[in-house]
Amino acid sequence: MNIDRPIWNFILNGDQRLGSDSWYLNPKDSASTVLHLYVINNPDGTARWIFPINNPKPLFLKFYPETTLRSKFIKKAFEVLYMLGLIGLVAKKVTVYVNDKTPFFGQWLKGNLNKSNFALFTGTVGPNRKLLVYQLVNGEGSFLKIPFGKNAFSLVKNEKAVIEKLNELKPTTFKFPAVINNSFLEISEIELGNSLFNWSECHQSTIKTFYSWGKQTKKHDHTLFEAKLKQSEQTNNILLLRLKMELLKVSEEVKSKDLAIKYGFGHGDFTSWNTGFKKGEFRIIDWELAGDYPLLYDVFHFTIQNNIMLSPGNSKGLVKAIITLMESTEMIDVCKVQSIAWRNQLTAYLLEVGQYYHAIYAEQKVLHYQAELAIRCWVELLEWSFFLIKGSSYREVFIKDVFQQLSEMPYALMKNEGVLMEELNESSDLDIFIKKEHAVEVLRWVENNKHVASVSKTTTSYMMVVTVFFNDGSFISIDFIFKLKRRWWEYLKIEDVIDEARVNKQGIKIPKPHHDLQYMVMFYFLNHSCIPLRYKSYFINETERIQKSMLLNLKYKLKFSASSFDELFDPQNTSKISNQLYRHLSNSRSNNFFFGFINKVEYVFDVLKLSVKGKGLVITFSGVDGAGKSTVIEHVKSTLEKKFRKRVVVLRHRPSLFPILSAWVVGKQEAERQAATRLPRQGKNKNVVSSFFRFMYYLLDFVLGQGIIWFKYTLKGDVVLYDRYYFDFIEDPKRSNVILPRWFCKMFYGIIYKPHVNVFLHADPDLILARKPELSKEEIIELTGRYKGLFSEYSKRFKQRYIAIENEDLQSTLTHIETLFMNAA
Repeated sequence: MNIDRPIWNFILNGDQRLGSDSWYLNPKDSASTVLHLYVINNPDGTARWIFPINNPKPLFLKFYPETTLRSKFIKKAFEVLYMLGLIGLVAKKVTVYVNDKTPFFGQWLKGNLNKSNFALFTGTVGPNRKLLVYQLVNGEGSFLKIPFGKNAFSLVKNEKAVIEKLNELKPTTFKFPAVINNSFLEISEIELGNSLFNWSECHQSTIKTFYSWGKQTKKHDHTLFEAKLKQSEQTNNILLLRLKMELLKVSEEVKSKDLAIKYGFGHGDFTSWNTGFKKGEFRIIDWELAGDYPLLYDVFHFTIQNNIMLSPGNSKGLVKAIITLMESTEMIDVCKVQSIAWRNQLTAYLLEVGQYYHAIYAEQKVLHYQAELAIRCWVELLEWSFFLIKGSSYREVFIKDVFQQLSEMPYALMKNEGVLMEELNESSDLDIFIKKEHAVEVLRWVENNKHVASVSKTTTSYMMVVTVFFNDGSFISIDFIFKLKRRWWEYLKIEDVIDEARVNKQGIKIPKPHHDLQYMVMFYFLNHSCIPLRYKSYFINETERIQKSMLLNLKYKLKFSASSFDELFDPQNTSKISNQLYRHLSNSRSNNFFFGFINKVEYVFDVLKLSVKGKGLVITFSGVDGAGKSTVIEHVKSTLEKKFRKRVVVLRHRPSLFPILSAWVVGKQEAERQAATRLPRQGKNKNVVSSFFRFMYYLLDFVLGQGIIWFKYTLKGDVVLYDRYYFDFIEDPKRSNVILPRWFCKMFYGIIYKPHVNVFLHADPDLILARKPELSKEEIIELTGRYKGLFSEYSKRFKQRYIAIENEDLQSTLTHIETLFMNAA
């Protein structure tokens, strides 16, 4: 027990500085009261829970939150041991002696230690430490918070003041404890009920209530921030030094950008273990840190702390979790109403929480595991925040790092055009000649990179295509090429290129000009296309001697001649050069006899492998006419094809395995012409029977056609974009000339293929009417409400994404959809 002397001194005499031996080791003191207690220790031997031996119930478990499956199991194990009278297996019996000399807190404890209806928790180590006492009086539970650490008194005082203020404000969106005793902080017990581990409508309503109490805009004071950091205890802990360095770096950047941050009321420790849902009420406890915080502080804290405490092995996906939450329709609406940029607010949160806990942890001699994990997460998020403020991305850092990783390996970066890596276009990929075993080694490094969210890989006999998605939403595609082939024709030995590669000013290994030109000539002309003109300037910037050498090399290596680069880049010469190259390849040693046979076998296996990638995605777009679907789909298709190098297929409404019904009468072409010229929702059908057969016809198309679409496109890695989907039959069946009850059509969604991402686009009714006046304003409002309700319901029921996006700004809409695609890829 002496190992935790300050706590016992405080418990027994109210002053942790006094010696405690006379209080619990001197049985000869006749004036002392003899008390028999159980103590359950922390792993380091210090007291954690203290309670009377004759406690009728395991009241100490009131301090043990059930936040994970492991914690639920441990709590149940304690309950079983207590019920069987075996708690002594994990608890130690202690006999103490208390007299009448104790100060106030000790007197209260002395008066209750003889009773059996309480338990005591010694608190979390640090300057905020408090002793927590739970007691039962006449069946009513309450908690006492007794300050112990140097900051604890002010925290307890703040919680009392906040609860009194909440009583005045009378919020309706959540319930909070009541103050029972004004002499010290005694608050009523409210059971949290079910812990909510994901951000929900309850949390959303609560922060809206907080922000309704007032807001203000502040500029970040770097000088004051720096001074506060310097006030922290000096420490040699490497993690804390790293945290301090990142805090100062981000603070300086915020100062240089002169960012304005909005502040409002916040709970300060808004987590799943301080909140819960029971009897239709959202409940919140532990208000000691409540006060003025950057808006969204509680949102970020909930997400980050849940990740740290409940999924400590999954901190790598923390940035992705934040982006996913902040790109949700609900949080987009909050940011819009509050006129804030969530990335700026995140930076303010990180500076606030980082500085606060740096001061606390700097005073601790040894950091516990969860503190170390939290610091690592904050450091990573501060790095990301720094990139966000500067307008850069993880992609830029990764490109530099990957070439550092490659520096000791033989390789050559092809088609670089002399572009600096930091100026590389975001849609540009990297073509790297490298041996297969080295490519595999680099891939292992990529998969373990802390900034990488996910990696998509496709391997064939001649190359490995790696698409890397980063935690901040950026991405890059790398082609590791270890054999140069066009179908079964091998056209260049990469060993020759790698062996002669030179190091440029950036420290990157690039091929000699004649190898780069030879590769481009073979790559493009064997695909029956000319070399893009942008590469021409790259070659003609070389000296005249090198230019002649490159053209002579083509004649020597590929058996065809070009008198100038103008001739080589002339599109009219494409067919002639392509035919000459194929004749040359058919006579080369690497494509004849045994080697030619091996190349053809590899080609067959490559075709089979590429035909079953299984990485395809299906994205649907819904919305009333005039919401901007067609424009958005057109831009999304272009982005996916050019930036992400995906094959994209656009389908209208359904798989279209079966033709439009009218095609059986007037023919397919005429039916499609009539459908294109006819305004929507103009069908005259009012018969339920004909509606039933019409609906079943289209339902059969969905059920049978979805398998065809999967096999034809999704299995091959293509992206399918639906312009409208089955949701129209649920919320707007009139559009398909169907008159059936909503519940009937909705019932069949269970057998419909669930696309990966479903987007409902909506806009201001007046804006829609200005674009397309087919619907009345009342109809637009009604249909929009229906779709939003349906998407909200399905987002909770299914694992796929159902997102409603207000298509107010096209670029914002496209950025949001691009993020959804990358998260789903």
